[in-house]
Amino acid sequence: PVLPGGGDGPAHAVAYGLRVTRTVLPLYPIWSANDLAHGLRYPRRSSDIPRFLASARPRLIDVGEVNGRIFVNAAGVGIDGIVAEGVRGLTRIVGPTIGYFAGSIGAIATYTPVRMRTTIDGVSRDGRQLIVVASNGPFFGNGMWPAPKAELDDGWLDITVADSIGKIATLGALARLYRGTHVNGTTIRAVRARTLSIELDRPMPVEVDGEILRAASIVIGIRPQALTVLAA
Repeated sequence: PVLPGGGDGPAHAVAYGLRVTRTVLPLYPIWSANDLAHGLRYPRRSSDIPRFLASARPRLIDVGEVNGRIFVNAAGVGIDGIVAEGVRGLTRIVGPTIGYFAGSIGAIATYTPVRMRTTIDGVSRDGRQLIVVASNGPFFGNGMWPAPKAELDDGWLDITVADSIGKIATLGALARLYRGTHVNGTTIRAVRARTLSIELDRPMPVEVDGEILRAASIVIGIRPQALTVLAA
């Protein structure tokens, strides 16, 4: 096995190299956001990790792919990309929980939703979207819960789409995002799919397991059972 020490970023980097092998990927979550480890039910305290790994078993999980780049947890555009781009240094100063929350508040105050064409399993829709996230696992942003029903090994992307809903409503949605109760079926929708494409008027930051790429055309898919990890 290969043991990446850190959070979702190191796990993402190692997973890219292991995506076509059956090498087992354990995790040692000691960095800022450990959302993949959280989704795999790793213990929160780093001192408990060795005991957990000693009894863990191999588990096949899916990986996502965005513009040819692998992700294990989530990829998103809109305010998600803005937050991820803004908190990269902040989390190292104030910690991940405060960093992501403060970054989200700041982005809500300044971000204007942009027009996108989203195509989910062949069905297209145009509009100004606050955020579009394709989740493989249930968590992102150090404990936010965009896809409470997501399973890492079900062969599906859990896609969350939020319309432009105004800043006050967005603050309320942020609070509910930490409880996983943000989806209302109208302005914030959730759907399971295998493909998602997004067309933008200009390149925007795209959050990929906490890392950033910039693109105006985004194609996301799922590779079922493509990575072996150690889990409970």
